[in-house]
Amino acid sequence: MKILKLLFVGIIIIPTLCACGDFFEEDSQNQAYVSSVADLDELLMGEAYINVPGFAISLKAHQSQLLTHTDKYFPWIHLQDDDITEFAEGYDSSIDSWIRSNTASAYRWQENPFWNKEHVEYKPDDWEKAYKRIAILNSILSELDNVREGESDTLANRVAGEAYFLRAYNYYWLVNVYAQPYALSSADKELGVPLKIVGEVEDKHFSRASVQAVYTQIRSDLANSVAAFREIPKYSRPIRADYTAACILMSRVCLYMEDYEEAVAYADSAILRESHSILDLNSLEEGDSFTYEGSPETVFTQGGYIMAQIHTSDACWWNSSSTASSYKTSDDLLNCYGENDLRRKIFFTHPPFSTDAWRCLKFREESGRIGDYMLFRFPEAYLNKAEAQAILGDEAGAKSTLNVLREKRFLVGEMPAIEEEMARSGENLVNFIRSERRREFCYEGQRWFDLRRYAVNSKYPFSKPIRHEVRERQGGEGAEGHYVTVGYYELKPYAEDRAAYVFPLPSSEIIFNKGTLVQNEDRPARKMVRY
Repeated sequence: MKILKLLFVGIIIIPTLCACGDFFEEDSQNQAYVSSVADLDELLMGEAYINVPGFAISLKAHQSQLLTHTDKYFPWIHLQDDDITEFAEGYDSSIDSWIRSNTASAYRWQENPFWNKEHVEYKPDDWEKAYKRIAILNSILSELDNVREGESDTLANRVAGEAYFLRAYNYYWLVNVYAQPYALSSADKELGVPLKIVGEVEDKHFSRASVQAVYTQIRSDLANSVAAFREIPKYSRPIRADYTAACILMSRVCLYMEDYEEAVAYADSAILRESHSILDLNSLEEGDSFTYEGSPETVFTQGGYIMAQIHTSDACWWNSSSTASSYKTSDDLLNCYGENDLRRKIFFTHPPFSTDAWRCLKFREESGRIGDYMLFRFPEAYLNKAEAQAILGDEAGAKSTLNVLREKRFLVGEMPAIEEEMARSGENLVNFIRSERRREFCYEGQRWFDLRRYAVNSKYPFSKPIRHEVRERQGGEGAEGHYVTVGYYELKPYAEDRAAYVFPLPSSEIIFNKGTLVQNEDRPARKMVRY
């Protein structure tokens, strides 16, 4: 793999790398050489974390500043699942032109998800950016032992904890985007992604490790991260990873791997740290931000808030005319919120001029920094634990754990019992917890990965067809025109359509590695079904 052949140990003699921009308010220096742990800390901060210009976007911000794909990481992650629907086919204002032009094929699960509207492939760089960060992290970890002598153990351990966490997190994204979901019966046989975990240059072509091997490496890195962070106090802001973030990610990965005892143990470690709490939605008013940097729930965040572009306002920023934006929330998601569930009111709003559509914006503040698809929130510890408890058969424990979260999400005194309407036990309870996870984490980058892992779960498998509707403008221009639903694209349940649940590897990497890097199975061509 060409990107992995770069000698990132050479960063100690290269004068500069890309600057970190304004993601961090603290200064970040790219080092001409490394002579201390502090130098590695600067490099970690400036190059290993994901910096997106304009990280926080208000509803009034000029969103067109963020439209280049080089500033986006996996921008189509919100467009694969059952939480979204198209609102206006072909809309192409300057606000969401990149999003609309280059995500339509992903939304429709086409054979090449990287086609733009003209069926010309744009160059996706998510793979390249992820491996560049991994190479930097490899170098930091390789160099750390050489410079930590005489340094503060606190600083060295924090750098190690962050570097191991970030390497694990990058591989978590890569293996869940470009490989089949982890299945107990086949993870050792399924092709994952290439593993590169040493700082030295390896003059070779790379092949794909198994899904099992990649997950084993992720868990090893997270175990090292948790150990390094154990005595490190919480960072002042959630812009850097810490012990709680590492425990939550480990708990999530253990869920994916069906290691439920460990999922519970790491979730408990995050909860018992007592560095965060669950926000009571009774304290918020309609229109308030639900996710924000200073929230007691925000554990760690990086990347951008891309939902502000996917669910844009219907009114273009330069005038007050009614112009429909591309995507809105699906009825399937909206209908899963019960009466008196405050998330329905806080998460969603009608866009201007459109009473038949809903947009989801959990972040609405003028200042502060928050991401959506790379956001760790404290409630995940409870949802991971509850799901694992239910599958292990501890149904009373699962309900008790889940209710710690639910009592903060309903009007005071109006939370329905879990058993209401139907018996909640066995598979029914597991599916209820999965639905609760969907309600809680919509548009936070988890739903698509959850649907993949549910489909291959060995005890309670779940898969469903997903329909993405298509709307076209009819009736003329201006006020005479309107959008109508004309058909849909369908993703079949996983067992019938598994090739479409995985993205193809970049073709340039396949060519460069001369056959050692095997491409994923071809995705089927997909046509719209007209009503």
